[in-house]
Amino acid sequence: MIPPEPPPEPPEPRPASDAFRGHRARDAALVLPLAGLVLVAPPVINLFLADLTVLGAPLLAVYLFAVWGLLILAARLLARRLREDDPR
Repeated sequence: MIPPEPPPEPPEPRPASDAFRGHRARDAALVLPLAGLVLVAPPVINLFLADLTVLGAPLLAVYLFAVWGLLILAARLLARRLREDDPR
C-alpha cells in the first residue's frame, strides 16, 4: 500500500512592504500628472522669470526642460514598476 502524499505547504505570505509596493506605484502614477501641473502652474513659473541664464539659456527654459525630462523619467520608472507588479 502506498502512503498518501502530505498536503502541500501553503505559500509564504508576502511581507507587508511587498504587498503595498503595487499600491504605492499606482498612487505615484496618479500623483505624477498632478505634480507636473503644479510644477508648470503660473505661480511656480513666475519664480523662474529672473534675468538669469544657465550656460547661455534663460533660467525659465532650463527649468521647463528639466521638469519635462524629470516627468518623462519618472513616468518610465513608474511604468516599469507597474509592469513588474502586474499579476498577468
